[in-house]
Formats: sequence, structure tokens, C-alpha cells
Amino acid sequence: METVQNILQKAKQYQTYSINKCNAHYLAAEKHKSYNIWLGVLVVIFSTAVGTSIFAQISEGNPSLTIVLGFVSFLAASLSALQTFLRYAETSEKHRHGAVGYEGLRRAIDLFILRYTNAKDDEIEKVLDKFEKILLRFDELSNESPSIPDKIYDAVTSK
Repeated sequence: METVQNILQKAKQYQTYSINKCNAHYLAAEKHKSYNIWLGVLVVIFSTAVGTSIFAQISEGNPSLTIVLGFVSFLAASLSALQTFLRYAETSEKHRHGAVGYEGLRRAIDLFILRYTNAKDDEIEKVLDKFEKILLRFDELSNESPSIPDKIYDAVTSK
């Protein structure tokens, strides 16, 4: 038989879970943002190097330099395509959105626990109804949010 205290204990477990998910999503967002910046910087550096070197190469006519410039140009184009394909900026934003959602769920659970800490077992239907609504929000957010790599989640939960 479920009691209000059992439900509150379960709510505290979900509270911890939401904190971990929130922190993991923020960490994943920062990592993807960093990947996007580094890839973007490399694209700019290689593209700039090729652009300026082409003018120097035209006047020199050095075949070795032509091969190097061709390779660097190919590398810049490949990195640019990779940056577009991997969509680190978009993934970072989705993780940030997930973190904000889990932060909101944590606040909802805080309020739930405060509201029902002194509730009696005869109010169990009301308590269960409210808790069920919170759990439905967990399900929705879980479906909307990108997956968190195990390495990132483990780093957050091991603190």
C-alpha cells in the first residue's frame, strides 16, 4: 500500500535525477558549443591561409606550393562541411533547452515536496495525481531532449 511518505521519497529520487539531467545537459551544451567554436576557428584559419597564399602563389608559380594549397583548401572545405553536418551549435542549443526543462522540473518537485510534506494518507489520490503530472512532464522532456553521452552523465553523477 502506497503512503504519502513513500510518494515523497520517490519524488526526492526524481528530484536528484532532474538535477543530474540538468547538469549533464548544461555540460553537454558547453562541450558541443566548444566543438563548434574550435571547428569554426580551424575553418577560418585554413580558409584565410589558402586565400592569402593563392595571391602569393600566382606570382611565384611554385608547383609544391600549389599542391600544399590544394590540400589546405580541401581540408578547409571538408572541415566546413563537417561543421555543417555535425550541427554542434544546434545540438548545443537543444541540450541547453533540455537543461532548462529539467531545472523547471526540479523546481516543480521542490514545490511538490513542500506542499505535501505534511499531507495525510487520506489525501493520497490528490498527491498521486499531482505526482503523475510531474512524471508526465519528465516523459515529455525526455522525448524532446537529445541523448546525453554516458561519459558526460557519469561525470555529473560521480561528483
